[in-house]
Amino acid sequence: RLSTESDGRSRMVEFIVRPGVNKYGLSAGASTGKFLFLGSMALDVEKLKRLPEADTLENEARICLDIVETRLNARGLGKRDIVKVTAYATDVSYMDAMYRGLEAYFAPGPFPAICPIVATVAAVCRFEFEIIAAE
Repeated sequence: RLSTESDGRSRMVEFIVRPGVNKYGLSAGASTGKFLFLGSMALDVEKLKRLPEADTLENEARICLDIVETRLNARGLGKRDIVKVTAYATDVSYMDAMYRGLEAYFAPGPFPAICPIVATVAAVCRFEFEIIAAE
C-alpha cells in the first residue's frame, strides 16, 4: 500500500495479512521497510477465545513471545531486532509474571524499551504484546 507524506513524497507501507484476522478488518502488522510493527496474543482467532494451552500466566506470556518470534523469523528478523515492547496486562497482579516472561525471553540482554500498561485485552486473554523491530 502506498501512502503519501505531507510534502508529496511517497513511501511504501506494507500491511501484513494473516488468515483469520483480516475478516475483522485488521492486519497482523505493518512494515515501513525500516521498522516492523506487530502484536501477539494467545488467542484462537476462529473461536475468539484464549488458547487452552495458555492455562497459566507463565504459559500465556511464553505463547505470546513464541508468536512474536515466529512472526519475526518469517521476515528474517529475531528478538535482538526488537527495540520496544508495549506489554498489556489485564490486571496489575499479572505484571510480575509478564516481566519474568520478558526477562527470560530477552536474557541475557540487551533488553528493549518495555512499556507496561494495565488494560483490557480481547477474548479473556491476560496479555498482549506489541513490538517494534528494526528491519
